[in-house]
Amino acid sequence: MSLYNYIIVAPDGTPTGHKSLSQPLASPVTKAQAAKSGKPYVVEAVEVRPIFDDEFERLEGPSYDLTATPAKIVYAVVSRGRPLADLQALAKRRAVEEFDRRASAISGDYSATEKETWALQLTEAKARLADPAALAPLLDGLVMTGETVDQLAAAVVAKAQAMQAAVAPLIAKRRALFTQIDTMDEAAIRAFLPAVATAWDAVVA
Repeated sequence: MSLYNYIIVAPDGTPTGHKSLSQPLASPVTKAQAAKSGKPYVVEAVEVRPIFDDEFERLEGPSYDLTATPAKIVYAVVSRGRPLADLQALAKRRAVEEFDRRASAISGDYSATEKETWALQLTEAKARLADPAALAPLLDGLVMTGETVDQLAAAVVAKAQAMQAAVAPLIAKRRALFTQIDTMDEAAIRAFLPAVATAWDAVVA
C-alpha cells in the first residue's frame, strides 16, 4: 500500500511533527473549506517534493494527530525506496559526516576564519625554513612578543605534521568504509545508516 508522508510545520515554517497516511490529503484546504467540511486541519502546499522513506524516518518531532488540532501541513508524496546506487551515495555522505565530526576534534577549537589561514601559514613557513630571506607577510603579522618568525615557522610546520599524522588514520578508516559500502546490499545499508558511528569503530582500515 502506498503511503503519503506529511510534514507538519508551524506558521513560521518550523517543522513540528509528521504523519503517514494511506490516502493523500487534498491541497489546498483553506480554513473556510476546513470549517465547512468539518475537517480539523488546513492544508497548505507550501513545499511539494519527493521525500524518501529514510529521510522521513529521520525527521524530528512527534507523529501528529491530524484529527485534534488545526495544522498547517507541508506534504510530500513518498517514493518508497531508492536505487542501490543512491543508497550507497547516502551511506557515503553519512560516513563523510562522521569523518568530519572526528576530524574536528583533532583540529581543536579554532575559528573557521583562522583555519582558512592555515594553508598560507604552512606555505610561508616552509618557504621561510628553506630560505631565511623568504618573505612571510602572514607570519610576520602572527609573531608574538619575544618570538621570531623563524621560531613561528618551525612551530607551524611541526603542528601541521602532527595534525596530518593524527588525521591519516581517519582517512584510512573512511576509505575502508567506502570500500565496505560499495559491497553492501540495500538491507545492509539500511542497517548501516542509523549506526554510522558504530560501523566506523568496527571497520578495519
